[in-house]
Amino acid sequence: MQSIRMAGKTLVILLATAVLAVAQSTPAQPEALHLLNNVAMTYYAMKSYSAKSTDVITTSRPGMQQQMEWNMTTTADFSGRTRAEVTGATPMLMIFDGKILWMYMSQLNKYIKLPTTKPGWGVEGIESAMATTGFTYKNVATNVKGATVLRSEKIPFSGSNVDCWVVSVEYQPLSAHASSGRTAGVAASEVTAKTLWVDKIQYLVYQEDSTSKKTIAGATGPTETKVAVKYESITVDPDVASDAFTFTPPPGATEIDLASFMPNAPPSK
Repeated sequence: MQSIRMAGKTLVILLATAVLAVAQSTPAQPEALHLLNNVAMTYYAMKSYSAKSTDVITTSRPGMQQQMEWNMTTTADFSGRTRAEVTGATPMLMIFDGKILWMYMSQLNKYIKLPTTKPGWGVEGIESAMATTGFTYKNVATNVKGATVLRSEKIPFSGSNVDCWVVSVEYQPLSAHASSGRTAGVAASEVTAKTLWVDKIQYLVYQEDSTSKKTIAGATGPTETKVAVKYESITVDPDVASDAFTFTPPPGATEIDLASFMPNAPPSK
């Protein structure tokens, strides 16, 4: 009888130890804004960043809906310089060297040169154009109107399943001051909502769904853009080639004159 009691006590101790171990290994659900601050600090601590992702962009406005999908390889450094190589139906190379955003379309052998000093294309515009750059998550906790941790979920990433917190974020609209630099007749895109899949241990974002809206003068309604990003790999602080953020037009490449179809664009030389 005594041996049975001892065995029962041992079993209870083992079960309690197992439950405690599971509780200790599973992080408690965090407060949403605290989680977003941890994400921001994680990306602020990086010197450089590279990632491969699959991006699906759906654009909707009255009477029209368009969807594009591509694979993107992104490299960036802390200063904001970015290189994004897009493959798919419309291959493109985008390089932001800190002052100019270059967009090269290999199929046409043409490129666009977009200085950040152009009205409506300041820091906000460049970040919008390079939306999948990981360093944009430095600002994920800025201008937040409300945030909620929806659930815990495992998602496939780099050959394994990763435990993530799924957090929904709603952002305040841009202030009048922030909006004053927009191109005449066109409102800059405003990201109003995001859903992020955040790694519970490293606070890296492995998946994102975002929604933005902009209003074009004369349009019957706003244009809504939805972006779904799934990262296949992320490397923190990789070695970056010295010429990664330098664009040299390939032989025979010609510059597209933005003035011919974009209001307030500076004429090409």
